[in-house]
Amino acid sequence: MPGQVIDRRQVLGGAAALAGAVALGPPAAASDTLKDRAARRGLFYGAAVQVGRLSSDPAYRAAIIRESAVVVPEWEMKWGALEPSRGKPDFARADALMDFAAENGLEVRGHALVWFRHIPPFLTKDLAPEEWRRAMLSHIERTAGRYRGRMLHWDVVNEALEPKDGRPGGFRKAVFGEILGDIYVDEAFHAAQAADPAAKLYYNDYGLDYTDAESEARRRATLAFVEDRVARKVPVHGLGIQAHLQAGRPFDAERYRRFLKDIAATGVEIALTELDVKDRRLPPDIAQRDRAVADHARAFLDAALDERAVKGVVTWGITDRYSWLSATKGSMRDDGLTVRGLPLDDDMQRKPLWHAIAEAFDHAPSR
Repeated sequence: MPGQVIDRRQVLGGAAALAGAVALGPPAAASDTLKDRAARRGLFYGAAVQVGRLSSDPAYRAAIIRESAVVVPEWEMKWGALEPSRGKPDFARADALMDFAAENGLEVRGHALVWFRHIPPFLTKDLAPEEWRRAMLSHIERTAGRYRGRMLHWDVVNEALEPKDGRPGGFRKAVFGEILGDIYVDEAFHAAQAADPAAKLYYNDYGLDYTDAESEARRRATLAFVEDRVARKVPVHGLGIQAHLQAGRPFDAERYRRFLKDIAATGVEIALTELDVKDRRLPPDIAQRDRAVADHARAFLDAALDERAVKGVVTWGITDRYSWLSATKGSMRDDGLTVRGLPLDDDMQRKPLWHAIAEAFDHAPSR
């Protein structure tokens, strides 16, 4: 789950490409956008947005409108941003996003109602569990209710699982579970459904993509989480797979297809909700680095989009100009260069990654 972002423009230089280059084809026409390519297969494409940039950067605003059918607030709808002081919610930025979407015919994914990393400062561990519960349920009712009937999806609970913590069910050792017990997840989904019955309600998490033991444990825990809630009729309608990829990391397409098929068999839908590609382990050459990023994303998307339960793709941002990847430990490059992990470069120009995403849409089976 990304946090703070920066605005950096730097001269970049060269990298070793991964094997299996993507055939990018001729340049796309200006009207041929990612949302167009997705829609032809019954999919959606969207991007996370920073609301302040929509008014301060006309090129950024134009790129979001041109390429996206769906927008997601990077942080403006997280609880800590909405209620910095107890009982004094501030919906100005969230409302501005909703207005922007309505004015431009865009759908909105609400993100995220309950996340252990973004809670208001007034919620401290010395408060009684019932105070925490009342605060959480009031926040969900107030926020989801405010936008009732206007949301495509809500990420209701974000990143509740961490198998390596050793807790039952693979649950994360974090504040909500410690204070309320893991039943808080079910309570949050029921509250969200009551507040906005029309929205699809998602559980959203990361680390599900690769072949190492930790990723495998996260996939098992996630599948069990979804199966359990479906069996008990908790209103989990979708699984959000963040898909923060790492260029150069081994990816097993068949294993990933099996995981998505198992999730689909529960009856929930799937979305890739925060796609981007880290390039920190690649050398600096722009052309080779961009090709390696595009190849990696294309292999991943070809596997993921083969599953018809996958309904769409959201990238976590649209342009490297404002990417969280260049500002976050573990994602930043050691050489200080801007991470080139989003479809458009600093100047809002399409990169090989844009073409890789577009061609993955072209080759996906129709929904």
